[in-house]
Amino acid sequence: MGQERGMLKCCMEPGENRMQDTVNVTSFQAEEQQCQEVEETVRQRAEESERSEKEKREAEEQQAEERQAREAEERRQKEEKEKEEADAAARLAQEREEADAAARVAKEEEEAKRKQEKEVSSAAKSVVDAFLKAEGFKGIFAPRRKCCRSQYPLHRAVEQLDTEVVKALMRCGADQSQKNSARQTPRELAEARNKKGDYDDILAALAAAAPGGVPKMM
Repeated sequence: MGQERGMLKCCMEPGENRMQDTVNVTSFQAEEQQCQEVEETVRQRAEESERSEKEKREAEEQQAEERQAREAEERRQKEEKEKEEADAAARLAQEREEADAAARVAKEEEEAKRKQEKEVSSAAKSVVDAFLKAEGFKGIFAPRRKCCRSQYPLHRAVEQLDTEVVKALMRCGADQSQKNSARQTPRELAEARNKKGDYDDILAALAAAAPGGVPKMM
């Protein structure tokens, strides 16, 4: 009986060893697979981290580029605005300068015109004063009566064909609507005597003045 047990034990030991070996192999493969899975997880995490870092860098670079572009645009707009303001200020200064120059020219022209008018009026007054004195008139609006006839200085100047005196009287304010004793105005007197065109210059001088004479120059 004991011998049989020994023989049975000897027959069973190789099978048990083979089962143990199989268990050991399976455990090693499982550990190896687990290690591979861990390594794969680590690799994936590393790739994910690297990808995340790359995306972060690209986002930061894009933001930096956008910020630079925005700052460049802001600088351009600022420079453009400053240039427009400078151009506007320059134009305004030029316009003011031109306006001041035009005002000075206008003032000088007005002063020259007044001076010329004053000189012309002074010369006309001298001519009129000399004429009135020579012809015996007391003033440009005072008639002179002689031999039941009366006439005004303007009529007398027309009769004498003195265009210079006619113009001077008109400038000093002589009234060409006044009538002589023949009920004629200076123009009617000139027209009545203008048979051969001798009074054309006189009529032109009278026509150049407004009705009633030009305003009296002071």
